[in-house]
Amino acid sequence: MKQTFTYEAKGMKNLQTEFLEFRQSDENWVPLRWKSSQVTGTINGSLVSEFALNGPVDPKEFELEFPPGTWVTETASPTTYIVKEVGKRRAITTNESFSGKKYEDFLRSETGDLAAGPDTTNDKAARAEALAKHRMGQLGDLQGRSLWSIVIVRQEDIEVRVEPVGTVNPREPIQVAVNDASCDQLLFGRAGDADATRKELTVRLRRTIEAIDQICGLADAQKAKLEVAGRVEIARVFRRADELRPQIKRIYDENAVKKGELDRSILELWQDSEPLRRSVSSDAFGDGSTFIKTLKTTLTPEQAVKYQARLKAPENPVTNE
Repeated sequence: MKQTFTYEAKGMKNLQTEFLEFRQSDENWVPLRWKSSQVTGTINGSLVSEFALNGPVDPKEFELEFPPGTWVTETASPTTYIVKEVGKRRAITTNESFSGKKYEDFLRSETGDLAAGPDTTNDKAARAEALAKHRMGQLGDLQGRSLWSIVIVRQEDIEVRVEPVGTVNPREPIQVAVNDASCDQLLFGRAGDADATRKELTVRLRRTIEAIDQICGLADAQKAKLEVAGRVEIARVFRRADELRPQIKRIYDENAVKKGELDRSILELWQDSEPLRRSVSSDAFGDGSTFIKTLKTTLTPEQAVKYQARLKAPENPVTNE
């Protein structure tokens, strides 16, 4: 089987990839050999010698340890340093980096010795400026199709990526936005998209009411009240998601990226959407919710005593997880 993908912008071919060989594994077809031709005339060939699908990965695989004497420049910040013994670093200031001194000079000196001026390697404004420059370089990679998307945030098993909006043309300014999958992750966490989240919350509501019923022996009218209260909470989750979605799906042009608005805005949205993700993961029917308020007014005094006693038990069956 052979597949060819060609990406064009206004009649100009940007990239063509030919998948030449596949292998079937666990009902999935895995490409083993392919060839990519870029607009510059560069042709790259790729060959997979070994692969595993969804296999475990040791986090240490992504940890970089540099031997002493290594000159390190972190592209997402202005931090540049030489690795010293016992994990120490010899930071190189901005002024020192333009001093014209040789590597040996830096190795034999301490931070700031080779050029006057403050150590700005950890300066927030300087880091933001360097990050904006790095993002502008990544936009160029998106235009040339050496990148398909840019990772902006990766925390708590959630990854936020931006990708080009519309057709990409290397001769025209590019715009980017958070992709749909990342938007869903910001809103709902690991629950998935809106449909999966609604299904998960509905199942959790049913199980929570069943657990309370086992403790208290609820009447049908009480169950109905709790069902309504739970659905009010679910509706609240999706109203908040609808409020945040347009903000998350904002389009950023090159000027906004150059000003550093891309990372700053997405980090703020990450923080603003955190309470919503927490509601989806565990707190939708927890303390302070309409569900709990309704529960307190719905239970009889005898039922309330049983419920509170069971909440204090080591093995508590009433859970939102």
